[in-house]
Amino acid sequence: MKSFPMFIRTTNRRVVIAGGGEQAAQKTRLILKTDAKIVLAAPELDDELQSIVDAGRATHHAGAIGADLFRGAAMGFIATGCPGVDTAVHAIAKAAGCPVNVVDRPDLCDLTTPSLVDRDPVVVAIGTEGTAPVLGRQIKTEVEQMLTPNLGGFAALAGRMRGAVARRVAPEQRRAFWRWAFAETPRRAWTRGAEREAAEALKTAIAAGAAPDAETAGSIALIGARPRRTRSVDPARGATAARG
Repeated sequence: MKSFPMFIRTTNRRVVIAGGGEQAAQKTRLILKTDAKIVLAAPELDDELQSIVDAGRATHHAGAIGADLFRGAAMGFIATGCPGVDTAVHAIAKAAGCPVNVVDRPDLCDLTTPSLVDRDPVVVAIGTEGTAPVLGRQIKTEVEQMLTPNLGGFAALAGRMRGAVARRVAPEQRRAFWRWAFAETPRRAWTRGAEREAAEALKTAIAAGAAPDAETAGSIALIGARPRRTRSVDPARGATAARG
């Protein structure tokens, strides 16, 4: 790998997006999926970005761009639409020690943005290091079909139950408990929309201190069976011969 995939914590951290047009808006839509404090740095913002500021989801920095703007930020996106300005802002961000993504300039990027399958808090990131973006989109489609749209809600429910599981389920039973939760009745119920049933199944198992016995399919075993001997007529001998 030329890039190491990882998740960057955004809670109570700034993400600076330099630019006020469509390129900056594309990056802003992406970061709006997080809880980051978004700073939009540009003399003017287009209508979409201005509405995001008006809604309180971002702040607008209209003044000069200096190193202090990027210092301490989780990451920066440089998307002014002007190659010369992008290069200059990149140098400023790097001087501040901020990892950056420069739109359409992979040679200047510390970070790349993967294709995302968002089932928050379950997130799947797909990257091809720029070698096969079409393949990346195909994989994204396949993963989206594999993960039900309501999966994130079930993961969030499980997260809320973790404390109770830690208190009521013995350590040696917890792995089996979560295997059951994510593969058996609770997840199946949640997937078909029976959210109350899923929650009740989890709470009942927690109260019992363990997952119920795994569901097993029935089977039939033939014991002591062997091929049956049959008799047939041998025309040449005019008698019956045993076959088995």
